[in-house]
Amino acid sequence: MRRLSALDVASYILQRQHGLTGIELEKLVYYAQAWSLAWDGQPLFADEIQAWEHGPVVPRLYSKHAGQRLMSVIPGGDPARVTAVDRDKIDAVIDFYGGRDAAALRRLSHEEQPWRDARGSLPAGASSRAPIPHRAMRRFYTAQQVMGEGPRRPAAEVTEASLDEALEAAGHQMKKWRRTLDWLAVR
Repeated sequence: MRRLSALDVASYILQRQHGLTGIELEKLVYYAQAWSLAWDGQPLFADEIQAWEHGPVVPRLYSKHAGQRLMSVIPGGDPARVTAVDRDKIDAVIDFYGGRDAAALRRLSHEEQPWRDARGSLPAGASSRAPIPHRAMRRFYTAQQVMGEGPRRPAAEVTEASLDEALEAAGHQMKKWRRTLDWLAVR
């Protein structure tokens, strides 16, 4: 299965919320990535997010909507590629942030540590292409979650397994962690 792109995530968001501005769409895509990192430790997409003057931006996504006032479609994005698990994460982000306008989302992203740290000592209004590291997003938004801030984490997907499958998985993990388990057993 091919990995999601920011364009796929943006296309899914536009299916849920029509007529977003570029700033609104960019921030919702950013928050979907950030909260996925906080909840699962895994990014939704591989595209880099940069700390631009008006907040976090995915350059590849920006190139698809630059100059448009309101977005309705993102060329190259396929919302059908977004899995049910990822839709739940994105939906939680939309439910939490989706009612805010561009100015509120911009202001919020400017107040948060990942964007500020990536920009360093740049003055307000300065141009920047500095990346916002996954590690910084994961750390900040995990702390927000622990404090009860932000969107509510979607319920985890439960997969049923036969006894044989469960025993095989347990055996694999024991083999993988054998040295660590042996070390812990004598401590």
